[in-house]
Amino acid sequence: MSMNSDLDVPDLPFKKPEALEKLELLQKDQRNAMDPYERESRIQEAAASIAEKYHQKDKEDFKGCVLLVETALREMGASMGGEFGTHMVGLSLHAAEEACKRVYEIPDFEME
Repeated sequence: MSMNSDLDVPDLPFKKPEALEKLELLQKDQRNAMDPYERESRIQEAAASIAEKYHQKDKEDFKGCVLLVETALREMGASMGGEFGTHMVGLSLHAAEEACKRVYEIPDFEME
């Protein structure tokens, strides 16, 4: 299997996480055939992997983490198109916030 060269995956300030590489390897029809639960799970996995890499690089910048993860998911989702891409764009902010809260160990009540 080769990577889809038609995807616009943003440049990240670290090595691309494996979860993103796995999504790149899927063909559009494979991504769109996923049920909503699997789509959300894959998107959350991608968000978590980006957040973890960012946290390893910068242990203090929670807001920067959210911004980077959200932007990466939005750009990749927009590039993918279809049902999966639309789902990724729609979940980008929520998935970014949740993933960054986990790696920065921020309780939910502090976000309100």
